[in-house]
Amino acid sequence: MPENSVNLNRSGIYEIVNVVNGKRYIGSSINLKNRKMYHWKALRNNDRKRACPKLLNAWNKYGESKFVFNVIEYVDDKNKLINREQYWLDYYKTYERGVGYNVAPIAGSCYGCHHSQEAISKIREKAIGNTRSRGEKNHFSILTQSRVSEIKKLLEEDNLRMQDIADIYNVSVSCISSINCGDTWGHVAPGFKPRNGYKRGQDCHLAKLTESQVIKIKQMLLSGDKAKAVAKIFNVHPETIRRIRRGVTWNACA
Repeated sequence: MPENSVNLNRSGIYEIVNVVNGKRYIGSSINLKNRKMYHWKALRNNDRKRACPKLLNAWNKYGESKFVFNVIEYVDDKNKLINREQYWLDYYKTYERGVGYNVAPIAGSCYGCHHSQEAISKIREKAIGNTRSRGEKNHFSILTQSRVSEIKKLLEEDNLRMQDIADIYNVSVSCISSINCGDTWGHVAPGFKPRNGYKRGQDCHLAKLTESQVIKIKQMLLSGDKAKAVAKIFNVHPETIRRIRRGVTWNACA
């Protein structure tokens, strides 16, 4: 669809095409206008932390005038957005060397992407948000770092029930469970081994998301997508997305 004849205030699949060699980048968004603005800002600013590296290199080589943003198809059912993106990725194979600019071969993930530690830290910091400090610096916290270290030591010793530990520190059992799983206070005692039977992230049998999906969610939030709309795409409750944004859950996933 020619850019001047489409409505970008919709959700769908888009392509960024190099008119010189026909190579393209495929993506999806719940708001195509916002996504185009996100890409163009990153590319114009030579922002290597936000722009797709292959696309940015080509942009710098050929110049902005050689790239166009096209809508491939509208996808009004946001639950089908990722599936349709995968279809077009496989159709054009833009993730193959010499064919296109996509780094990730799987829609809704960053499989194959390798970020620097600095970029990972920036993504995590911005995804959590400046209004929420972690650990004891959070004014909502009733625990201190030293007490969490003690709790983790008790969990590793495995002599007390979680309920007993919760009673000692005057917190709920779910608070202790979250510490054990690494959903909260994950930065304390990085060598901590969770109590048997409890796993964190996608290894937890209760997890509805994978690490690659959470990375995609954080990138969508950074680009301005709303939590409610993102939740519909990944078929989870909006509060799940908000907790990821605040760093309450999945804080170890960049």
